[in-house]
Amino acid sequence: MREQLPRVVRPIAPLASFVYGRLTAVRNWSLDRGWRVNEPPVPVISVGNISVGGSGKTPLVMWVVERLRESGFHPAIAMRGYGSRTNGRSDEEAEYLERLGADTPIIAQPNRMQGLRTRCAQDSQIDCCVLDDGFQHRMIHRVLDLVTIDATQDTFNDRRLPMGYLRELPMALARSDGVIVTRAKVFDSALSAQIESITGSAPLAWTQHVWEHFIQHEAAGERRCAIEQLHRKRVVTALGVGNPASVRQQVLDNGAEIVQDVPLSDHQVYDANVLSQIQRACQEADALLVTAKDWVKLQHVIELDTFPVPILVPELRIEFLRGSEFLEARVVETIRSEQA
Repeated sequence: MREQLPRVVRPIAPLASFVYGRLTAVRNWSLDRGWRVNEPPVPVISVGNISVGGSGKTPLVMWVVERLRESGFHPAIAMRGYGSRTNGRSDEEAEYLERLGADTPIIAQPNRMQGLRTRCAQDSQIDCCVLDDGFQHRMIHRVLDLVTIDATQDTFNDRRLPMGYLRELPMALARSDGVIVTRAKVFDSALSAQIESITGSAPLAWTQHVWEHFIQHEAAGERRCAIEQLHRKRVVTALGVGNPASVRQQVLDNGAEIVQDVPLSDHQVYDANVLSQIQRACQEADALLVTAKDWVKLQHVIELDTFPVPILVPELRIEFLRGSEFLEARVVETIRSEQA
């Protein structure tokens, strides 16, 4: 369930939403005509969405990068670099480095075009780029525009910011090259028809997020554990992500009990006050469960020697219900044709 709009903002929200919509329409009108759209030094694939909050972009970006690397390409990832910073890196940048390793160049700065140009000039091996959260960042020309729709959210009945969570109305999907439905446990024919009515074609792929195992961190070290070991554990959750409800549901689906949830904001900064809240909540629990996005920050500020319980970090992979081979071919062949 999404959080409700704060009461103090509600009286002005309709006007703010209207103004936001008009400004977005004017901006898109100019970009549709190619004004201010720049040609990047390498072909760009964009992965984005039409709403704020987590819609499953990060696992899809990783999947696209891995498929490109397997096909012999050397992709970079370009992002704005939202959120709190640890050791000079945003949490999103740190998460990509943790999962993909230093072999994948990460460009994290607000001016993504300038960052991409600078990095490509320094690294001649980069031959393509995946633009993270790029659907609205239209000043960079892209050869493939992929958009994620979260099956657990009622996107087609939502409203524009700040009345709702939409950056753009669903009709914006018409300018995409394809939609990928995320967090889908089954194929939904009604949702597929809604998407097709706008884009003219069915979603390219249907995916779900699956926890393969989790890493347990404690004073004695870290170890990889089977996801079945979550069963019957009493856990505290602390989830500084855009869609914490989906993570909590996975905790429950894997048989654990949530004894307390410490409410955090997306891109949460872990200061002494937050750490104190988390530690107090864990006194009657078996473990603390956080996401990889949280752990890349938390690991630098927490003292495992004195923390009362182990910290569990599920490792996520994207699993395709349908469309895997088709999407991979589309991604790889698009880059290959650009370089021919």
